[in-house]
Amino acid sequence: MLNNTADKQIVTQLQNKEPMITLPVGYGMDFFNAILSAHPELMFYVESAQPFINGTTGASRICINMTYWNEDVENSDIRCVSTVDGIVRLMCEYIGNFKKVLGIIVPIGINLTEVFATFRAKYAALYPQYEQVQTSGFQTLGKSFLRLDVKYRIGRVKLALMENDVAKEVDRLCGFLFDASMPAEVKAFIAHNYLATTVKYYYDYDNAGNLLKSYIHSAYGALIKKTCVCQGIAGAFKRLMDKTGVNCDVVFGGLKDRTELHAWNIVKLGDGFCFHVDATWDLASDTPKFEFFGKDDAFMRGSRTWDGKYAAQCKPGKNVYSLARQYVMMHFSRLQARGIPRKFLGV
Repeated sequence: MLNNTADKQIVTQLQNKEPMITLPVGYGMDFFNAILSAHPELMFYVESAQPFINGTTGASRICINMTYWNEDVENSDIRCVSTVDGIVRLMCEYIGNFKKVLGIIVPIGINLTEVFATFRAKYAALYPQYEQVQTSGFQTLGKSFLRLDVKYRIGRVKLALMENDVAKEVDRLCGFLFDASMPAEVKAFIAHNYLATTVKYYYDYDNAGNLLKSYIHSAYGALIKKTCVCQGIAGAFKRLMDKTGVNCDVVFGGLKDRTELHAWNIVKLGDGFCFHVDATWDLASDTPKFEFFGKDDAFMRGSRTWDGKYAAQCKPGKNVYSLARQYVMMHFSRLQARGIPRKFLGV
């Protein structure tokens, strides 16, 4: 049974990583374990707790010699989660902010293989600077205490500077290319055309260093350096769509009958209709190609592979290319007056 005053004192001692904790008279290890059960985030720091009886102060009391680990992990970076999706969302949150370590407390039996498979299939393409995560931990009190150490291609300071540049460019482009009256498919059409005519594909991947790889895999490569691989183009497309309020995902899959990975996008319209956009395969210096804009699953399955479990279904039923082009032609003078070049308008 917890003693409120003593509970607070011991919690404070654990938070301060004090080497010895003295329990109140008459209380034993069951009391100490109950505190840890009530505050499982503190257990993340406890490497060992060795009790002994101390009778030098009159009434015998149980003292505990403490040793700690994971002291470099902030208490705010330790989270209790109970599902695979919960862990995946936390990984997205932390990797998206370039954090290097995450502590998670989960029920024993959580399938980490499923966690990392879900993250890779659904979200890895969104975080091009992420390289790998190393996992360590232990089990006690019916829970798994896991430490996730994330490795990035380059340092966090450089990543933050790159992100700042990308955010500014996304703001500039969205103010230039789009207006609030445009339907979502038109915004997707213009973004596709912009990327297809301003970005060059980077082919010399094997000779690229980590810094260059960090560029070409990310929206920074597409929007700032104007040179990247498919992941950078798909990431840039999503950044533009997100900023202008269009629902968009990155698909992380492959090319049929080939070993390399590939990334592209799925756009979701307000009426629930979804379509594929692969600006990488429509790259052209002057006039964009439209072979992979507004396509359904059946068309894409002819040359692409991906796990449909993690992607919206794109069924036939709407020719978004024709709808977007028709809108552009009807509003061509107004759009050109905004300073949008013809090649970005796709005409």
